[in-house]
Formats: sequence, structure tokens, C-alpha cells
Amino acid sequence: RGSLRFVIDDILDKYGKMVASGATSLWETVDAAEAFSRAGSLCHGWSAIFNYIAGAYILGIKPLEPGFKKFGFRPATAIMPVFEGTVPTPRGPISVSWNCMTDKKPKIDYPSGLTLAEM
Repeated sequence: RGSLRFVIDDILDKYGKMVASGATSLWETVDAAEAFSRAGSLCHGWSAIFNYIAGAYILGIKPLEPGFKKFGFRPATAIMPVFEGTVPTPRGPISVSWNCMTDKKPKIDYPSGLTLAEM
């Protein structure tokens, strides 16, 4: 858990700076346009890894079969005890919300044709 906590904290710190600055896309580095002798990209594809990390490790939604036909749910409740979010799939979004301190079970909505695996 220690390394997962470090990774999530680092990602939230870096991407949080982008969001707090008003960014509407993900930068190549936290140095924004100043990076690489003022050639840093303010809309960079590899920065999209945050989207996967957020869905797979914070929300805990991971595909177990292609297209999320079968998916797992194992959120990082020790790190984020209150969360909500949506993961896009080819058949439609999987949405989850949970306040682990007050709710016994999470609220998970997903399209027909998808199956939530027992974890």
C-alpha cells in the first residue's frame, strides 16, 4: 500500500497543479510551456495516464475481459475513503460513488451487457 499511496499522492499533486492553474487539458510536464526551452506541450497524450490510474486504482474499476464485458471493483478506500467517478466503456459508462465512512456498500451503475465480478 505504501507505494500505491506514493504514486497516487504524486499524481494528485502534479495533476492538481494543472487543474488549479485552470488547465483544460493535460500538460507534457508540470513545468507546462516553460519545459524544454519553452517548447513544452500543454495538451500531451502521455499525460492521459492519469485517466487510467484514476479509474483503475482510485475508483477501482478494471476490465477483466475485453471491453469491460466483465469488470472488477476494488477501490483504494484506505487512500480515498470518499469518492465518485465514471469510467467510459464501449457499452457506456460505469459510475461509482461511495462514502466508506457512512455507507456500507458502494453505488455502482453500469450498462446492461456488462458484469461486475465478485471480488
